[in-house]
Amino acid sequence: MKRQIRRCVFETNSSSTHAICIAKDGYELKDHIDFHTGEYGWECEEYGDLDNKASYLITAILSMEKEYADEKLMQLKSILDDNNITYTIPEPNIKQYKYDGKTHRYYDTGYDYIDHVEKLKSWLDDLLLDSDKLFRYLFGDSIIITGNDNDDEFRDRMFIAEGEEETDWGTYTLYGDLKPKFYLVVYIKFITYVNSKLNINFSTKSK
Repeated sequence: MKRQIRRCVFETNSSSTHAICIAKDGYELKDHIDFHTGEYGWECEEYGDLDNKASYLITAILSMEKEYADEKLMQLKSILDDNNITYTIPEPNIKQYKYDGKTHRYYDTGYDYIDHVEKLKSWLDDLLLDSDKLFRYLFGDSIIITGNDNDDEFRDRMFIAEGEEETDWGTYTLYGDLKPKFYLVVYIKFITYVNSKLNINFSTKSK
C-alpha cells in the first residue's frame, strides 16, 4: 500500500492528469500536417510524435464551444498558411443544445475527447499567439504525458521522490518538487501545463 504526498501541488479528486512539456528550442518545420482527433484520458502514456501532438491540439480545439473553436482554428490556419505548411483538418458535424435559455453550438467529435478539456483554454490561447511556441510544440522535442492521480506512474515521472514514511497501514512514498526538467509548471485543476526546458513568462502560477 502506498500513498503519494505532493507538496506545493493543488489536490484534486480522482481524475486524469496531463502534462504538456514544450521544448525550449530546436525544431525542423515539416511541409504538411494531417490533423485528426483522438482519445486522451486516464491512460499512462508519453507522446512525442507529430501525429499525436497534432491530434491532441486539434482535439482540444474542436472540443470547445464552436465560437471559441472557430477562433482558434482561424489562428492555427493563419500560422500554418503564413509558413507555407499545408494541412488537413477534420470537419465534424455541428450540434447544439440549450442550457439556461441559451443555445450552445459545438463540433461533434464522436468518442474522441480530452478529459477536462475546458481547462486547456489558457494553453490554447498561449500557444496560438506565438508561432515559434506552436512549432516547438509540434516539431520540437516536446512531449505530452498522460496519466491519472490514482496511479504511481505519472507521479514517479514528474516529481522527485524524497523518501518513504512507515506507518501502521503501510509504507507511503513522499513526493516533493517537480523534477528539474519540469521546472515551470502551471496547474489547472486536473490538467497540468508544463513547459520543460523553456524560458517563457506564463501567467498564473510558475516556478
